[in-house]
Amino acid sequence: MEWITKFHGQTVGLDTSPLVFFIEENPLYDDLLDPFFNDLDAGRFRVVTSTITLLEVLVHPLRYGNEGLAQQYNDILLSSPNVTMLPVTTQWLSSLQNYEPSINSKRRMPFSLQPP
Repeated sequence: MEWITKFHGQTVGLDTSPLVFFIEENPLYDDLLDPFFNDLDAGRFRVVTSTITLLEVLVHPLRYGNEGLAQQYNDILLSSPNVTMLPVTTQWLSSLQNYEPSINSKRRMPFSLQPP
């Protein structure tokens, strides 16, 4: 997939939804997400996400006693060499208050540039 090569050598912000769809093998997104996570695993690019993502993905499996699923999320987010987890701090949140993204903007969210 050509779109995935644009990420090579970059650090990409990862939101919760793609991770959930990948781990839970949602058939609507397999063709899109498999190449993304395969290239991530191969180290062709890195992702950065926040502790909010970890919280969001663990709520459901822990609530329903699915420790295996919770462990899969932990393995990807906390043990993968190509994933950086950033804590959400009041300083970081304050830095976003003046962020005004636009469709044509090349300006990125601070956390998607490079981990501190």
